[in-house]
Amino acid sequence: HVPYVAVFDSDVRGSTKPSPDVIELNRRLRKAAGPERYVEFNPDFEGILGISSRNNKPQRALAALRSARRRDLPTLLVRVVELTMEAARPTAPSYS
Repeated sequence: HVPYVAVFDSDVRGSTKPSPDVIELNRRLRKAAGPERYVEFNPDFEGILGISSRNNKPQRALAALRSARRRDLPTLLVRVVELTMEAARPTAPSYS
C-alpha cells in the first residue's frame, strides 16, 4: 500500500462549458483516486487561495499559507492536509 492523496484543479470556470477532454480527465482522476482519496479544487488552487496573478504563483501561495492560521484556511486546503496525514499513518501490512 502506497499512501496517496490526489489533488487537482477542475479547470472548469464560471458558466463556460468544459471541454470533453477536461470532463474525461477529471472523471478518470476521481475514479483512479477513489472517493475518499481526492480533493478537487474548483476552479483551481489559485482561486481557493485568492491568487489571481500568473506571476510567482508558488511563492505567493507559500507566503499566503505561511501567514495563515488554520481557522483562516479554506476548507478544501484543510481537507488536503487531513487526508495526507491520514494516508501517511502507519498501518498493518496488507498482503492481499
